[in-house]
Amino acid sequence: MVGISMLGQAALIPELLYTYETAITGFAAKLTTRQFESLSNIDGFLFGNLDGIRIPHTTYSPHFLGLDSGKGLWNGSHLGSDVIIGVVDTGIWPEHPSFHDSGLSRVPSRWKGTCEKGFNFSSSNCNKKLIGARFYLKGYEATYGRIDEKYKFRSARDSDGHGAHTAAGNVVPDANLFVLAQGVASGITYIF
Repeated sequence: MVGISMLGQAALIPELLYTYETAITGFAAKLTTRQFESLSNIDGFLFGNLDGIRIPHTTYSPHFLGLDSGKGLWNGSHLGSDVIIGVVDTGIWPEHPSFHDSGLSRVPSRWKGTCEKGFNFSSSNCNKKLIGARFYLKGYEATYGRIDEKYKFRSARDSDGHGAHTAAGNVVPDANLFVLAQGVASGITYIF
C-alpha cells in the first residue's frame, strides 16, 4: 500500500471513504488513533497522513521561482502541448480566462477522465483546456460535517478564488481579487 489518510478520532468502526489505484495505490479512511497505529504496524505499510484543512497559495509562485512568461524556462512556444495534467486543488472556476481553449487542439484520445456533474457545474463547463473535473467530499464531510452550500459548492466549482489560475492556466494580465493583489496570474505545473 502506498498511501492512507487518517480522518479524525471519532470513528469506532473503520470507515473506508475512497480507494485509489490509478496514480498510486492506497485509500482514505476514517480511523481512530489506535486503529491507525495498528494499521501502521502491518508489514508493507508505507505511509499514513492525517487529513486537514490546507490554505491555498497565491498566484505569485511563478514570480517567486524566477519564472517570467517568455523568458528563461518559459521562453518556448506550445509548452506542454498535448500533455494531460492532473491537479488536486480547492476547485475550478471554468469561466475564468485561464481556461479559455481557443487555438487548442482536441482532447487527447488517451484521456479517460470525466467532467463530473455537481452543484453549479456540468459537463459543458469542460472544454479543450479543462478536459475533466471531479470532486471528493467524503473526507472533508467525515471530519467537518456536510458542506454548507451557502459558502461552498458540492461540485468541482471553486468558491474561494484559488481555482482561477490552477496548474496549466493561461497567462492572464490584470488579475486581481476584489481589486487587491493586481498583477499577472498564471498556472504553474511540474512535469516529472
